[in-house]
Amino acid sequence: MRTLISKFIARLAFIGFAIVLLPLAVQNRQIISLTLDPMALLSGDETSPYRLPLFVALLLALALGLGVGLGVGYGLARLSRSRLFGAQKNAQSVDLATSSPLPKPASVLENRIGSATAPNALAYQANEEKANAD
Repeated sequence: MRTLISKFIARLAFIGFAIVLLPLAVQNRQIISLTLDPMALLSGDETSPYRLPLFVALLLALALGLGVGLGVGYGLARLSRSRLFGAQKNAQSVDLATSSPLPKPASVLENRIGSATAPNALAYQANEEKANAD
């Protein structure tokens, strides 16, 4: 079932990309010259070794941006889990009996028994004080 859903989502994504990229390719067919040397632009040299359609340059820029972004994100995730940032490898063995913020069951029962008798004791004490005052 899971593979069927993942195949459906992959096909749906492919159709969505095709709907977006085909008009982009058709409308941006003009040939451009791609220069990777910024100093050539300052010197006025108009020759460029790379001549390609504009939509190819746009797709290359998109792929390069996604690749760099995913690579940086993956690197930061790995770095945050490393020992440099204080992440401990053996954090799986935790003694829940000593580190639990919840009270122990025995102390909860003792408090419940003590609170049940406390109002009666206060009432008895108040009655004694009233009898002694009279």
